Amino acid sequence: MIRYTFDVGGLGIKFIKFEDNKEIANDKFEYSKRVDAFRVDLLDVLEIIKNTYQNETNDFEVGISIPGYVDTKNYRVLSESAITNINQDIFKIINHKNMKKLIIENDGKAATLGEYNFGLENKPETYIHMTIGSGLGGGIIINDKLIKGSQLKAAEFSKLFVNLNSNEITIAAQVAGLGANIVKYSRSKKLDKLISGIEFMNLVDSGDEIATRLFDEWTTTLAKLIINIDYVLDFDLLTLGGGISENKDFYKALVTKINQYENKLENPEVAKRIKISSLKNKAGCYGCLSILNK
Repeated sequence: MIRYTFDVGGLGIKFIKFEDNKEIANDKFEYSKRVDAFRVDLLDVLEIIKNTYQNETNDFEVGISIPGYVDTKNYRVLSESAITNINQDIFKIINHKNMKKLIIENDGKAATLGEYNFGLENKPETYIHMTIGSGLGGGIIINDKLIKGSQLKAAEFSKLFVNLNSNEITIAAQVAGLGANIVKYSRSKKLDKLISGIEFMNLVDSGDEIATRLFDEWTTTLAKLIINIDYVLDFDLLTLGGGISENKDFYKALVTKINQYENKLENPEVAKRIKISSLKNKAGCYGCLSILNK
């Protein structure tokens, strides 16, 4: 069976086409990079997806990983994120005469399933996956079961408060996602378009003052957030995914800060239980494949 899988993010869509669980094609579709168009309309997303398989003559299945609270039974996104105008019947809009199955899942949870089922050699009892992209997604698996929660909000790391001693509302998505730093830098420089994640890290490496400050704040927040999560779940393993996970300087800086804080809090060996995702930026698509295989 042919499977078209799509991992929808705030900056673009990752696509992998599978046949019998083997990759036979992949691509990435980018949205407008203008700063004032950081959010994208769901209808535009669905148009890109449908155009990918509109000429398919064989029977096929489709899997979509997308941000927000997701109603997997009724094919609807229930909360806005980088994706707006969400009140859409996804099945109706993207249906095709040869499409035999459609699944949708929250992007963080899909990436968690992908890494768990295709990226890990050993299955930990308490496992967390964190995707660092335009926002901060994730998922939790305990005793081989994906935890969704009563309101589908489990592991929505982007929504966590990060300033507990202030009346001002600041959530993790505003400071702990790569997208937030890209927007902040681009706006501070009054650029006509958003820089890419690679460009941002190149600026950090070159010693750019603004980029370096944002990077320091970013990794500090992430380090504290991960330690907080460990105190709640006492995880066996946490994997880091998303494009930034492939950057060695990012990982080194994050682990260094985690070690600094864990020593002060007498919470040893947190960093030793954190690893880079094996699937990296492909985990969301592999998560869709995992669900389609059921």
